[in-house]
Amino acid sequence: MDTEHNRFGFIYGEKQGDLLFTLSELMKGNETSPASEFICFSLLDINFNTMQVYAAKITNNGIVLETCPVPPVIYNFVYHTRLESIHAMHRLRTCEGITVINPTNRFNQSVIFQILQAFPQSEQFLLPFVSFGNDSLAEYMDRYGTLFLLPERGLSQKNAVQVSGHGPGMASIHTGVYETVCDLSDLYATLLKMISGKRYMLVKGTDMLLSNGIPLQARVYAQKNGNGVWTIAGSAAKTEIFSFGSIFCDMYEELDSALGRLNPLFADECYKRVYELTANLCCYLEYYLIGIGSLTFDFVVDKTGYPFVLQVRGFEQNFQSNAVRDACYDNALKYMGKLLSMD
Repeated sequence: MDTEHNRFGFIYGEKQGDLLFTLSELMKGNETSPASEFICFSLLDINFNTMQVYAAKITNNGIVLETCPVPPVIYNFVYHTRLESIHAMHRLRTCEGITVINPTNRFNQSVIFQILQAFPQSEQFLLPFVSFGNDSLAEYMDRYGTLFLLPERGLSQKNAVQVSGHGPGMASIHTGVYETVCDLSDLYATLLKMISGKRYMLVKGTDMLLSNGIPLQARVYAQKNGNGVWTIAGSAAKTEIFSFGSIFCDMYEELDSALGRLNPLFADECYKRVYELTANLCCYLEYYLIGIGSLTFDFVVDKTGYPFVLQVRGFEQNFQSNAVRDACYDNALKYMGKLLSMD
């Protein structure tokens, strides 16, 4: 194999400082050619005039910093929010002879939900949703009584809100463990102030499976493997979203263990359903998400054991399990190898 076709590119950020060590270890454990190189860099290190990049180059002989040609196949591990980085990514992905996997890792959730809504029998895994507004809030409060208010981008424990009725003419607003009670007539204005003008969507609330009083998240990591087929790299049970201010926030557990602990009656079936649903939705979403090779799904589980999509993102940014991290990087390498072999 030509050396040019043994060069794997990775765009990484400040939060992924262990990437160089992890890739170095994976190189030792994988059947890579002695001529293989892993080229790790940021978008802003690319010189588009010369198509050279200043990067950390990992080989079987160690890690060196040097300027080298931009690799032909690149996996993006970063959420790009700065305008100059977004422009650089657009420029990179349109370069002739360059393939970028996961050019985007953070999606507009309203758009994702609309895409998923067209999937057959989507009501079995997707809760009713609508853009946040005065009229839609009144309609959804009247129809459902309990709602999730979720940002279209950047869902976190600090900005996920639950809204419900609180007696005649009153409403309760929960951000994690913190509660605000207001008149229903003031609800829209109160929420508008809380979200600071950002775009949100309203999602019908559901009676969720709780762990230590916090809604359980089932997180599933899906990727294309060396055959170009979607596979599940791992999963986790988390109490992250809706946990702001709790001593139990950011708890991590194996998904099958958590489900078995919380409700053994439906644990196995729920675990199987989450995995099958993730695999099916990946095959569906790849037609709409250009260049996608990794997807991370977060589900909430209702008290009958049915999972509902909470958010969909690209490549995971903060692994809490080394086994899952290594599986994700390994799948990434094998998928890149498949693309390189097709050149």
